[in-house]
Amino acid sequence: MEQAKAHYWDGLNDGANESQYAVTKSLHAFREAVAGENGGLTWLYDYRDAHGAGIVAGDQADYSSVGGQEQYNKFKSSNPAVIAHENLVLTQPKYNTSVHR
Repeated sequence: MEQAKAHYWDGLNDGANESQYAVTKSLHAFREAVAGENGGLTWLYDYRDAHGAGIVAGDQADYSSVGGQEQYNKFKSSNPAVIAHENLVLTQPKYNTSVHR
């Protein structure tokens, strides 16, 4: 679990962005993180590959917001106008915008 937490960005980024401080492309919601043969993690994105033997992105639903704009199930963004909840699709803002981890 500690290794998954330490490399969470790697799982979400999937090599798309050079830095977590300069996100210019959408992130990638993972299904599961499993220990690899070399001691590293393998991030699984397709439900057909996930088998429940690793760390699975768990439900942490928040359906309390009015109008459904803040609802999420597995992945929550601190600024959903820039990076959407769940699918983590980037909407490029006009100016530099901070999104916290």
